[in-house]
Amino acid sequence: MPDRNQIYKNAFKEEGIITIVDGKKPELMVLGDSHGVMWANLLNEISDSLKISRSFYTANGSRPFFNIKNIDQQKGNKVYTQKEKCEYAKSVVKNIEKWKPKIFLIVCRWSNFNDEAKSELSDLLEYLNSKSIKVIMFNQPPVLEFLGDNNASQYLTFLGINPVNGYNYIKTTNNEKQLRLETVTLKI
Repeated sequence: MPDRNQIYKNAFKEEGIITIVDGKKPELMVLGDSHGVMWANLLNEISDSLKISRSFYTANGSRPFFNIKNIDQQKGNKVYTQKEKCEYAKSVVKNIEKWKPKIFLIVCRWSNFNDEAKSELSDLLEYLNSKSIKVIMFNQPPVLEFLGDNNASQYLTFLGINPVNGYNYIKTTNNEKQLRLETVTLKI
């Protein structure tokens, strides 16, 4: 795992990756794994256009949930040590209490969820409900098994596929299956 960018090195235990607009405390908090990272730029653009302050707690390769009932008992993983995971959990809870965001957005790869993750998510949702915070959960895009661990947009670019109005058919590497993509170009 590469070292964290120095600018954001302590974001996980402080205020997340935070953007303050017009001096307002974050109205939006985003919690997520790599899927949260994937959506971050679009969410930033939307938040900028709506003049919304926000904070992102997202990380590649790490489940974003934690034991909210026993904040000092967290498990480390390949991204966070046990101590860092405790600092992360405390930071998320502290900032929910401090900011009282209007919206809490959860963006994850749901297909990897085990019983522990489901329990942690359920406890988090109960906690957010007790604070009257609205929760939005992004659904997971379909998993394209033939891509393996490759990024879909990089793979499609490699194949020479460019977004156009209408339908595109793409032969996969085994030449037996075809993937039908509907792409739409939006003019702004």
